[in-house]
Amino acid sequence: MTAALDGSGASTALAGQDAPPPSRHPALLGEAPVRIAAVGVPDFAEVPRTGGAEVTALDWRPPAAGAPDLAWRLAELTGHPAVEAANQEAVSRLLAVRPVWTRVLPAREAIGALDDRTSGRRLLLHAGPPIAWPDMCGPMRAGVIGAALLEGWAETPEAAQHLADSGALEFEPCHHHEAVGPMGGIVSPSMPVLEVEDAASGRRAYSNLNEGAGRCLRYGALGADVMERLRWMGEVLAPALSAALRARGEGVDLRAITAQALQMGDECHSRNTAASALLLRELAAELSTGEHARAVLRFLADNHYWFLNFSMAAAKLATSAAHGVPHSTLVTTFARNGVEVGIRVAGLGDSWFTAPATQVRGLYFAGYGPEDANPDIGDSAITETYGLGGFSLAAAPAITGFVGGTVEEALATSREMARISLARHEAYRLPALGGVGAPVGIDVRAVLDTGIAPVVTTGISHRKPGIGQIGAGLTHAPLECFRKALAATEVPPFATGFAGALADPAGGVGAGSAGGAGAGSAGGARAGSAAATAVGRATGPSADLPSDTSAGPARGTGADSAAGRDTGPSPDLPSDTSTGPAMSTGADSATDTAVGAAKRTGTEAATGPSAGSATRTSTGSAPGSAR
Repeated sequence: MTAALDGSGASTALAGQDAPPPSRHPALLGEAPVRIAAVGVPDFAEVPRTGGAEVTALDWRPPAAGAPDLAWRLAELTGHPAVEAANQEAVSRLLAVRPVWTRVLPAREAIGALDDRTSGRRLLLHAGPPIAWPDMCGPMRAGVIGAALLEGWAETPEAAQHLADSGALEFEPCHHHEAVGPMGGIVSPSMPVLEVEDAASGRRAYSNLNEGAGRCLRYGALGADVMERLRWMGEVLAPALSAALRARGEGVDLRAITAQALQMGDECHSRNTAASALLLRELAAELSTGEHARAVLRFLADNHYWFLNFSMAAAKLATSAAHGVPHSTLVTTFARNGVEVGIRVAGLGDSWFTAPATQVRGLYFAGYGPEDANPDIGDSAITETYGLGGFSLAAAPAITGFVGGTVEEALATSREMARISLARHEAYRLPALGGVGAPVGIDVRAVLDTGIAPVVTTGISHRKPGIGQIGAGLTHAPLECFRKALAATEVPPFATGFAGALADPAGGVGAGSAGGAGAGSAGGARAGSAAATAVGRATGPSADLPSDTSAGPARGTGADSAAGRDTGPSPDLPSDTSTGPAMSTGADSATDTAVGAAKRTGTEAATGPSAGSATRTSTGSAPGSAR
């Protein structure tokens, strides 16, 4: 569809029975300047452009990919008081977590299901949604064989393969045990894991230790060099790290390191150079006195991926805190096993919503190409679920030389991811975008409303077992995962609201609660209103209120939305912030936020920012921010 504006600003149809006859004049409508807004396929813009018109092509796609039933479900859920309040609660829980590295210990001591000494099970954890041995891709199968050799369950790769073929080994996702693993993600009982804890809640999450780059078990490499490194990590590295943590006397604040690393060029998924150095600095003095100090320090100094597994465990800890909130559409798990991609959603229990894994578009090592690549694999997309990785791509311009693309595309990617996110992280700032917080909290509704799929920065494994990493690049989550999740989401009754559905009434939401979006709540958005909710998605302030945080415009995309999302900071307002948590805090910030993390209850109308913040929430649409 196209529409023209003449010099007076009046709209004139260019198609239909009332359309004027075609003009032979270079300007389509005579001498008056013609400006065209084209919505839809690119071809709509070409004809008037060749006729001399100034054409603006609008990026718009039918909600829910044009599926009528899903589009209607999307319309019912968008702006619903119970859903908005649930998302507010879920994102508040996520943002309140302060991950601290506390211990390194064998996996069998951290994860009860892996304790083969008492259970007699030969259980291995893997990345992604559930998968059986016969269906596993090459890199994951290689990881299983290597783990069986490491545990002494088999003496040769052939014997390990036979063991797996016989059904003697069991397999479960890392995510089912509050754990994550990059690429193949294989975790076996004797492997050392790092433990990350949230002091306020006592919640814990785990990840294995990072082997480095290149020929690694997680990428599917096998050989004496791979096995020797794994044994050294269990026998030398892990005890050294554990002793250093004890000598230090306190854990390591991973949130502070992540916040600083984003200011230094990392996105804390595929680029961890600064974060790894910062983490090493925290323990260097204690590590320098050990028996194997030189070897340990050299390994850590040479491993630019070292922080990745810490970033993943911290992200898992935070997203798990958000899981289990009734009616929430926030994504809490995003994982790939090399065959399928799966997501889990805060309000949909432990169900997985899966689709075939996508190919990774990127740069390859010499001698390799797309035909050699395994589809997307690994639990590391949990970092994107936490606002890092592809969502913070703007912080890491140097990564474009590793995963492909340009600096301009990296900036645009972070802006685009804000359109599908519920909030911005108050501690994780993106300097290239004026210090705005990283977009966090993937919203199933927003993904399907905009057609924007979450982006992932990732490594590329060879499709055959035994080879390992062959490149790195970018990919996107399949929209089919989100369509399935939307179809499984029930529309809550309006009369009930979120307060009656939430088991924990201290969550600080519901009708009349702090920052609540329920019907009648102070400052909260009501169903069908044009103002965004307290966790609104417009990231730029209104032009006439420079110190305010805009609630954003109505999306108006067919989902009849009330919660607007723009494309990121306005170009002329580089310091703009989002309507989610107050972002006046830095790496050492308190966890109190404007979306109710302080757990205020009752009729206390805390729709403004938390104490000390300079921003407030505007219920008006932000001029000029419509897509």
